[in-house]
Amino acid sequence: MYGIYTDGIGTVEVDLAAATNAIGKKKKPEESIPVIEIRGEGKPMTAAQIRALEETSNGGPLDIKIEKTWRPVACPHAAKRLDFVTFHYKGFLEDGKKFDQTYGRGPIRIQLGTGMVMPGLDKGMRGMCDTELRKISVPFRLSRKNKSKVWKHIPNDEHWLNFNIEMLEVEEWTLEKQFKFMDLNNDTCKFFNQKMKTFNKQYF
Repeated sequence: MYGIYTDGIGTVEVDLAAATNAIGKKKKPEESIPVIEIRGEGKPMTAAQIRALEETSNGGPLDIKIEKTWRPVACPHAAKRLDFVTFHYKGFLEDGKKFDQTYGRGPIRIQLGTGMVMPGLDKGMRGMCDTELRKISVPFRLSRKNKSKVWKHIPNDEHWLNFNIEMLEVEEWTLEKQFKFMDLNNDTCKFFNQKMKTFNKQYF
């Protein structure tokens, strides 16, 4: 059964039975949600604009995300500020593409809390144990400060960087180790070794 509907502009033939059924039919919850179609025009959003939107949605600055994929039962010493850590990593972009890794060229040894590595990784490796595995996701704001030559492969236009970390060794800080770490060519280690043994006996 059909009817004629006129709105002053034109005349439309309407299927009255279908219209009646549609009015009386109870909608599903998902059908009640309005659908908005957005058609973008102009240049694509920059990485900075995307970051700004995500932080606004988050209600504040983004922080790292940590997934502990494997941890040993025994952990005699968990990494903390000023400790020395030796580790391997694989770095991935947001789309899963690997951009760098240390496997094949040797692990990295740094001192935590001294600006030797991007702030997000430094924070993400705190509490790690020997042989532990972690996945650390670092937002842009925690991946660019104090960027050194070691991290030259890290891209500048990505929002999130994802790292698979394999902790090889955690060395607890001592004054003797600090001097050895500062004296990388070992030209004064013999002198400092003796001095530190004497100093530690007197003051520690």
